[in-house]
Amino acid sequence: LRLWPYLRQERPLAQPMATHRLLREMFTYGLWAGADNMAENCTARLNYFLVERFGGLGSVGLLDAGTKIAESVWNISRSVSFIAYGEVAKTTDNSTQRQITLRLLRLTALALFVVMAIVLCIPEWFYTEWLFNAEFAGIRQVIMGLSVGIVTLGCNSVLSHYFIGSGRIRWSAASSAVGLVTLLVVGSLLIPTYGVFGSAMTNSIAFTAMLLFSWIVFKTYKSK
Repeated sequence: LRLWPYLRQERPLAQPMATHRLLREMFTYGLWAGADNMAENCTARLNYFLVERFGGLGSVGLLDAGTKIAESVWNISRSVSFIAYGEVAKTTDNSTQRQITLRLLRLTALALFVVMAIVLCIPEWFYTEWLFNAEFAGIRQVIMGLSVGIVTLGCNSVLSHYFIGSGRIRWSAASSAVGLVTLLVVGSLLIPTYGVFGSAMTNSIAFTAMLLFSWIVFKTYKSK
């Protein structure tokens, strides 16, 4: 309702089909955005249910603690992704959009790699004696299993915002769907055998599959 006055200013009632088309595009865009967010959230959290089924609630607690620590690194990629979205959306020139995205992608990958390397240098006793307690033994192994996925999903976030900012949100949703399918397939194989560490590895593989898919699509649009 709040948008209606602006729609009438830009497209008067003499052009009802233009307004109808705009509303349809907005609704379609919103559906793709919702599907994208749901698939990505499921990819990031569905393994909790798989771990609970095969390892119990104690395993979920260990996985959650390790995940929270590892995912703190994503503050970097989230900030850069918002910048990427804003800069890409400002121009319709695909070459400029790609240059901006590549520059920010390199910066994000380097920052995530360095910060994640520092996190991996933290010894196990810091978590079991200072931050948590002895019940969280093995948390460093969980973080190690997640480390590759943390970097790859952070990089994928930049590419995802390129797709969103350039009007290709369907590719972002498709990338999230690839991650979800990969998680279900790989998780059914690794988690029953390796437990919490298998779940961490599953997430890393799923996030890496998302990045590979996004990168292939990004390179495909090089000449378009």
